[in-house]
Amino acid sequence: MNKIAYYFEHPEFFWLLPVLATAGLASRVELAAKRRAVRLLGQAAAVHKLMRIDPGKRRLRGLCLALGLLLLLIASAGPRWAGAFPPKPKRDTTW
Repeated sequence: MNKIAYYFEHPEFFWLLPVLATAGLASRVELAAKRRAVRLLGQAAAVHKLMRIDPGKRRLRGLCLALGLLLLLIASAGPRWAGAFPPKPKRDTTW
């Protein structure tokens, strides 16, 4: 039995990690496309006033979203706490 299967009830959920990485990459590509489109609108100062969320809050929101999804993935894998480990097989010495 490998270590991950020992510490998690459903380690197969960790196959979703590449999906999270792909979603993050898609988000970055979308943000770059959005920035290009905003640049085409006009002057930077005027466009900045039209933006609803400032860049600092946007980064914080993205970080919280990524961390929340990662923690949700770990929670769905079902971590085993101290008393929930499977019992070790007992050896019988009597014949």
